Amino acid sequence: MNNLSMINIQQEYNPEVFYSELIVDGVLLSEWLAKYIDKSTQLKKLGVKELGLSLNLDLYSDTKIVWHYLGQLDDGNVSYVPLLVCPEDNDLSCTVVVTEQYVMDDKVVWKRFGLLTGLIQRQNSEAIDWFVTVPELTFAKDDFEKVFSQFMKEFTEAYQHRDEFADIDFPTKFCIS
Repeated sequence: MNNLSMINIQQEYNPEVFYSELIVDGVLLSEWLAKYIDKSTQLKKLGVKELGLSLNLDLYSDTKIVWHYLGQLDDGNVSYVPLLVCPEDNDLSCTVVVTEQYVMDDKVVWKRFGLLTGLIQRQNSEAIDWFVTVPELTFAKDDFEKVFSQFMKEFTEAYQHRDEFADIDFPTKFCIS
């Protein structure tokens, strides 16, 4: 089993604003992924130097899509979850790295990773250019839910007094404990 955690880093200029980083086995998700892909050809040709986490995007509709597919945690579900995006755009219209998420028994498996080439709303594996060298990740479902529940709690607390994302529809699987 892989270990999943998340850190939220507050912005110095505005302590109410934070950005989040997923950590896989003690390494930032973007750095973990970079170990397995030829960044110089697969991402550099797109003009992307780094990738940011997709949990709080500039467009509310994009954020809802991410959380919708991330929260598909019923046994047997398969969904394509946008995880990383180009931080300059911070939306789902440019460079998007997705994972194919399987839920089996008490596990959440990120089976494979790739670059989105179409619309994520269609949930079509044909619209993803898969990285063939990236191994799968397997998380205990309880731990997976705890990580995203904690993010939801901190996100809600940080943005509860602001209009943006006030009514975000977090999946019911991620409940504040």
